[in-house]
Amino acid sequence: MTITEISPKDGSPIKKQDLTITGTNFGTDKSAISVTLISTAKTYDLSVWKVTDTEIIAVLPGGDLGEYDVKVKSTANGETEVSDKTKFTYSLTITKVDVKTGSIFGGNTLTITGTNFSIIKSENVVNVAVFVNNKLPCNVVSCTTTEIVCTTSGQLMENRQGIYLDNKALVTLT
Repeated sequence: MTITEISPKDGSPIKKQDLTITGTNFGTDKSAISVTLISTAKTYDLSVWKVTDTEIIAVLPGGDLGEYDVKVKSTANGETEVSDKTKFTYSLTITKVDVKTGSIFGGNTLTITGTNFSIIKSENVVNVAVFVNNKLPCNVVSCTTTEIVCTTSGQLMENRQGIYLDNKALVTLT
Protein backbone atom coordinates (compact mmCIF):
# COMPACT_ATOMS: atom_id res chain seq x y z
CA MET A 1 0.00 0.00 0.00
CA THR A 2 1.52 3.34 -1.07
CA ILE A 3 0.54 7.01 -1.29
CA THR A 4 1.50 8.70 -4.57
CA GLU A 5 -0.16 12.07 -3.94
CA ILE A 6 -2.33 14.03 -1.52
CA SER A 7 -4.52 16.99 -2.42
CA PRO A 8 -4.61 19.65 -1.14
CA LYS A 9 -1.12 19.84 0.38
CA ASP A 10 -2.11 22.67 2.69
CA GLY A 11 -5.32 23.99 4.15
CA SER A 12 -7.06 26.11 6.72
CA PRO A 13 -6.74 25.24 10.40
CA ILE A 14 -10.23 26.66 11.06
CA LYS A 15 -12.41 24.95 8.47
CA LYS A 16 -13.26 21.42 7.47
CA GLN A 17 -12.32 20.27 3.97
CA ASP A 18 -11.76 17.08 2.01
CA LEU A 19 -8.34 15.45 1.68
CA THR A 20 -7.91 13.23 -1.38
CA ILE A 21 -5.24 10.56 -1.09
CA THR A 22 -4.16 8.84 -4.31
CA GLY A 23 -2.16 5.61 -4.25
CA THR A 24 -2.27 1.85 -4.63
CA ASN A 25 -3.68 -1.18 -2.82
CA PHE A 26 -5.99 0.66 -0.42
CA GLY A 27 -8.71 -1.95 -0.91
CA THR A 28 -12.40 -1.05 -1.01
CA ASP A 29 -13.54 -1.71 2.58
CA LYS A 30 -14.00 1.69 4.22
CA SER A 31 -14.21 0.11 7.68
CA ALA A 32 -10.70 -1.35 7.22
CA ILE A 33 -9.08 2.05 6.52
CA SER A 34 -7.94 4.76 8.93
CA VAL A 35 -6.26 8.06 8.04
CA THR A 36 -4.24 10.06 10.55
CA LEU A 37 -2.41 13.41 10.51
CA ILE A 38 0.69 13.18 12.71
CA SER A 39 3.09 15.85 13.97
CA THR A 40 5.47 15.87 16.89
CA ALA A 41 2.91 17.76 18.98
CA LYS A 42 -0.50 16.59 17.76
CA THR A 43 -2.36 13.73 16.07
CA TYR A 44 -5.72 13.95 14.27
CA ASP A 45 -7.84 10.99 13.19
CA LEU A 46 -9.70 11.85 9.99
CA SER A 47 -13.18 10.65 9.04
CA VAL A 48 -12.96 8.49 5.93
CA TRP A 49 -16.00 8.71 3.66
CA LYS A 50 -14.84 7.12 0.39
CA VAL A 51 -12.38 4.34 -0.41
CA THR A 52 -11.41 2.72 -3.70
CA ASP A 53 -8.30 0.68 -4.40
CA THR A 54 -6.53 3.83 -5.70
CA GLU A 55 -8.21 6.73 -3.82
CA ILE A 56 -9.29 7.69 -0.32
CA ILE A 57 -11.31 10.78 0.54
CA ALA A 58 -11.18 11.85 4.18
CA VAL A 59 -12.32 14.97 6.02
CA LEU A 60 -9.70 17.33 7.45
CA PRO A 61 -11.12 18.60 10.75
CA GLY A 62 -9.03 21.75 11.04
CA GLY A 63 -6.29 21.86 13.62
CA ASP A 64 -3.14 23.45 14.97
CA LEU A 65 -0.86 25.30 12.57
CA GLY A 66 2.07 23.29 11.25
CA GLU A 67 3.23 20.39 9.10
CA TYR A 68 1.80 16.89 9.44
CA ASP A 69 2.51 13.46 7.98
CA VAL A 70 -0.49 11.73 6.40
CA LYS A 71 -0.59 8.07 7.38
CA VAL A 72 -3.00 5.45 6.02
CA LYS A 73 -3.52 2.18 7.86
CA SER A 74 -5.45 -0.81 6.60
CA THR A 75 -6.37 -3.87 8.64
CA ALA A 76 -5.85 -5.89 5.45
CA ASN A 77 -2.84 -4.19 3.78
CA GLY A 78 -0.67 -2.66 6.54
CA GLU A 79 0.32 1.01 6.60
CA THR A 80 1.87 3.58 4.31
CA GLU A 81 5.38 4.97 4.61
CA VAL A 82 5.98 8.65 5.35
CA SER A 83 7.58 10.69 2.53
CA ASP A 84 7.60 14.18 1.03
CA LYS A 85 4.47 13.13 -0.90
CA THR A 86 2.57 12.61 2.36
CA LYS A 87 3.15 16.06 3.95
CA PHE A 88 0.15 18.28 4.76
CA THR A 89 0.36 21.76 6.30
CA TYR A 90 -2.26 23.70 8.24
CA SER A 91 -1.50 27.34 7.46
CA LEU A 92 -3.20 30.65 8.06
CA THR A 93 -1.72 33.99 7.10
CA ILE A 94 -2.69 37.54 7.95
CA THR A 95 -1.22 40.02 5.49
CA LYS A 96 -3.06 43.18 6.55
CA VAL A 97 -5.19 44.59 9.36
CA ASP A 98 -6.76 47.87 8.28
CA VAL A 99 -7.71 49.42 11.66
CA LYS A 100 -5.11 49.68 14.39
CA THR A 101 -6.75 52.40 16.48
CA GLY A 102 -10.31 53.34 17.34
CA SER A 103 -12.81 54.06 20.06
CA ILE A 104 -12.45 52.20 23.34
CA PHE A 105 -16.24 51.91 23.30
CA GLY A 106 -16.14 49.49 20.36
CA GLY A 107 -18.14 49.54 17.16
CA ASN A 108 -14.99 49.78 15.02
CA THR A 109 -14.89 47.89 11.74
CA LEU A 110 -11.78 45.76 11.48
CA THR A 111 -10.85 44.22 8.11
CA ILE A 112 -8.38 41.34 8.23
CA THR A 113 -6.82 40.24 4.92
CA GLY A 114 -4.96 36.95 4.50
CA THR A 115 -5.36 33.33 3.44
CA ASN A 116 -7.20 30.17 4.50
CA PHE A 117 -10.08 31.81 6.36
CA SER A 118 -13.41 30.01 6.47
CA ILE A 119 -16.39 31.23 4.43
CA ILE A 120 -18.63 30.28 7.38
CA LYS A 121 -18.85 33.17 9.85
CA SER A 122 -19.09 31.01 12.96
CA GLU A 123 -15.84 29.19 12.10
CA ASN A 124 -13.85 32.46 12.13
CA VAL A 125 -13.45 33.29 15.81
CA VAL A 126 -11.70 36.67 16.02
CA ASN A 127 -10.48 38.12 19.30
CA VAL A 128 -8.46 41.24 20.01
CA ALA A 129 -6.22 41.15 23.07
CA VAL A 130 -6.45 44.21 25.27
CA PHE A 131 -4.03 42.88 27.86
CA VAL A 132 -2.09 39.63 28.00
CA ASN A 133 -4.54 36.73 28.54
CA ASN A 134 -7.53 39.06 28.16
CA LYS A 135 -9.12 38.62 24.72
CA LEU A 136 -12.35 40.32 23.71
CA PRO A 137 -14.47 39.28 20.72
CA CYS A 138 -14.59 41.00 17.37
CA ASN A 139 -17.96 39.96 15.92
CA VAL A 140 -17.62 38.63 12.37
CA VAL A 141 -19.89 40.51 9.95
CA SER A 142 -18.71 38.91 6.70
CA CYS A 143 -15.97 36.60 5.50
CA THR A 144 -14.35 35.04 2.47
CA THR A 145 -11.31 32.78 2.22
CA THR A 146 -9.12 35.92 2.04
CA GLU A 147 -10.94 38.54 4.14
CA ILE A 148 -12.75 38.82 7.46
CA VAL A 149 -14.72 41.93 8.44
CA CYS A 150 -15.64 42.19 12.11
CA THR A 151 -16.97 44.78 14.57
CA THR A 152 -15.11 45.36 17.81
CA SER A 153 -16.56 45.18 21.30
CA GLY A 154 -15.93 47.92 23.89
CA GLN A 155 -12.40 48.67 25.12
CA LEU A 156 -10.79 46.71 22.31
CA MET A 157 -8.63 49.21 20.56
CA GLU A 158 -6.79 50.91 23.44
CA ASN A 159 -3.63 49.15 24.73
CA ARG A 160 -4.15 46.36 22.25
CA GLN A 161 -1.83 43.35 22.15
CA GLY A 162 -2.79 41.33 19.06
CA ILE A 163 -5.32 39.71 16.76
CA TYR A 164 -6.30 36.09 17.39
CA LEU A 165 -8.17 33.73 15.09
CA ASP A 166 -9.55 30.65 16.80
CA ASN A 167 -7.27 31.37 19.80
CA LYS A 168 -4.10 31.34 17.67
CA ALA A 169 -1.96 34.50 18.03
CA LEU A 170 -1.48 35.74 14.50
CA VAL A 171 -0.59 39.42 14.55
CA THR A 172 0.90 41.50 17.32
CA LEU A 173 -0.22 45.11 17.05
CA THR A 174 2.17 47.88 18.01
